[in-house]
Amino acid sequence: MVQRRNTFITAFPTHNLQQITSLVASTAPEQDNEPKSTKPERRPHQRNPASQVPPSTTLNHKNDHITHHIERGLIKTKEYKVSEKTNQIMYHHEFEAPHKRGTGEIKLIVSGLVEQAQEKITIALESMGDACRDTFVAVTALGIQKNSTSNMRTAFKVSVDEILDACGKQRSNGSFKPEQRAEVIKHLKTLSQMRIKFSMPTTRQVKQGRKWV
Repeated sequence: MVQRRNTFITAFPTHNLQQITSLVASTAPEQDNEPKSTKPERRPHQRNPASQVPPSTTLNHKNDHITHHIERGLIKTKEYKVSEKTNQIMYHHEFEAPHKRGTGEIKLIVSGLVEQAQEKITIALESMGDACRDTFVAVTALGIQKNSTSNMRTAFKVSVDEILDACGKQRSNGSFKPEQRAEVIKHLKTLSQMRIKFSMPTTRQVKQGRKWV
């Protein structure tokens, strides 16, 4: 059994930037002693700029085992256990590892903030669901887009509007509604209070101390 770090390991393909090329027709110079054609000269075909499709800004998301089970935990709200004594909620799920290598498990633990001890942890549970999962996917995708998968622990700046755009939310009169922004902020608060424990057996050898097991 190998205990992996509590990090999000996801892979997103880079954007395929559309390359737009224009064809320029070249004509040979006319000679004075040759008769000029009476037919109207054809102009080279030009593309309408309005019809050109801009490069795609869609964030493609690819699941791996860790990310898949985190997403599952964010939407399976009925599987959480609430502890009012410790002001925590915990999700625990066991699953069969790939290639029948054994049983893996994941735990999501959301703890209440010390400075907000009067706030019930059930508020965090109420913020979970499909929308919270979408926020998690968007933040992970934006983090990888900004820092790449090799620097996922590096802090980066992201706005609520960027997250809403990544989630495909529609703007009203050029901006998002305050309710939409408030919902994303609730999701971010819940995710920031979460600890993730993930383990999965593997046949690949790992080093523990001086030994390979």
